[in-house]
Formats: sequence, structure tokens, C-alpha cells
Amino acid sequence: MNRVEIIKSRTNADGKVFNLIYDKVKGHSAIRSTVDLLKELGLVSGNKNGYYFTTDPDKNKFTLANMEEDFNSNPVLYKVMTDTAKPILEEDLGTPPSEGTRGDSSMMSGFYD
Repeated sequence: MNRVEIIKSRTNADGKVFNLIYDKVKGHSAIRSTVDLLKELGLVSGNKNGYYFTTDPDKNKFTLANMEEDFNSNPVLYKVMTDTAKPILEEDLGTPPSEGTRGDSSMMSGFYD
């Protein structure tokens, strides 16, 4: 896990801190990093038998051990995660640049598709 702190920002508050979860085989995991952020904010509940988003009325569950597979095999669960995370990330990190402007928004493409 890498802890990232935004020291200076022209568009948002300075000092934002978040974790980027790193897998030694696949590299940084957007899913694991997002779940970690939402868990820190109290938007993930459950135990080792199954976690769920508090914003999900159906309580679609996922496990830490099989998180990537759970999200990839359940589009509803993935949508709940992105719908929960998107407003938080937009507030904390800003909206991605529009087409034709400087900057690479490919890192956030999964959240804005």
C-alpha cells in the first residue's frame, strides 16, 4: 500500500491523503484502492465473511480475498461502488479534464464511463 498526500493543489484543498493499494502481480488496483477509501469513510460494512456498501439497498457482498473477481463478475456491485465513490472523488480530486485538454484522465476512466 502506498499512502499518497496531495501537497499543493490549485483547484482543491491541500493535504488530501489516500491509499493506493499495490498488488505485486497486477500493480495498483483501482478497485481495492476505492474500497479502502470508502471503508475509511464508513461507507463499507460487514466482516470477513462478506463486505457490502452501506449505500447498496440489496447488500451485494464481496470478500477481501476475492475482491477483484467479485467486482468483475458482478456489474451491479461495481456500479454501486462507482456511484458511491464518484461524488467523493470529484469533490476531493476534481473532475477529470475534458477531451482535448492537457492531462490524462485514463486513470479515472472506469468511474466516468
